[in-house]
Amino acid sequence: MDAVDLLRQQADMTEHMLTDVFAKVTPEHAFWKLPGATTNPIATTFLHCYVTEDRVVQRQQNRPMIFETNNWQERLDINPAAIWTLETCPDLEVCRAYAADVHAASVSYLDELDPTTLSAETRTPFGPYSLAALLGLILGTHKFLHAGEIAALLGCQGEQGFLF
Repeated sequence: MDAVDLLRQQADMTEHMLTDVFAKVTPEHAFWKLPGATTNPIATTFLHCYVTEDRVVQRQQNRPMIFETNNWQERLDINPAAIWTLETCPDLEVCRAYAADVHAASVSYLDELDPTTLSAETRTPFGPYSLAALLGLILGTHKFLHAGEIAALLGCQGEQGFLF
């Protein structure tokens, strides 16, 4: 197994985890907030994961975001730069379709990725990272963390978050 295989496995595991958790989300769950809490709503957290993945993976290929090229702006009716300010819930099926489109593009990117490029340094808002570290963060850790956040918010609403 090489590093690209590991990234592919991480991306697959996190995708399954996040989509399984989000499959339980209804419009009532999507923007619910515990009184007095400062957490972000489930829908914005979910969209944040995929807008971030979209931006990072497409930027590595010097391509525009899937969000821009596949009419997601019109379909979701959101501004990706203002996800945290959403006050209404986009259609959840459209959110799921966007997530699937982004994931498919990421898988395609990983399928074509040359393992020798993984040590290349790439610039991020948090400083320089190797491409391997950046992809591991975005396709793995980042989505796992937010899957847990969404599961906890579902639990606060009386729903089972994770399957276990």
